[in-house]
Amino acid sequence: MSETIKEVWFRAIRSNPILVIAALACIAMIALVAGSPPRYLYDERYYIQGAWLLAKGTSFRDFLLAPLNTPAGPLYPTLQWLFSPLTGLQPRAARIPNLVLLATTIGASAYAMARWRLTAPWARAAMILALPIIWVSAGMAFTEMPALAFASFSLAASAWAMSAPA
Repeated sequence: MSETIKEVWFRAIRSNPILVIAALACIAMIALVAGSPPRYLYDERYYIQGAWLLAKGTSFRDFLLAPLNTPAGPLYPTLQWLFSPLTGLQPRAARIPNLVLLATTIGASAYAMARWRLTAPWARAAMILALPIIWVSAGMAFTEMPALAFASFSLAASAWAMSAPA
């Protein structure tokens, strides 16, 4: 009584189309990042400068005082520097941490919704992929994803605190 792949696929689509679409969206986003240009684009080249300073051995104090001419704070370059042993601060690889942060954002949001006993927490959390700004922010080495991820961690911690036994 083995089901064919086609039957499994259609059953999955019927039972939870949002998660199927979200999975396809994630695959598309990974493919877009993997096939992205091997150079920094738009604002990426400005924001990665802080990570380059830290990678060169600049002290954190000097990094914070450096005139980088970017409006963002130290969170993004620090995270890029922490990931630099894996990414080498190469443009395509430097975009991957934002995909990881997006995945953790979805996970933290789903956790919060599950703690609040909402139905279909993963489907609800995956709906963030429907926002066009998420595709730009997560698909490039931009500064918004770390802030969004940490906000979602705060949401998850708040949900845990609100639903913990007294």
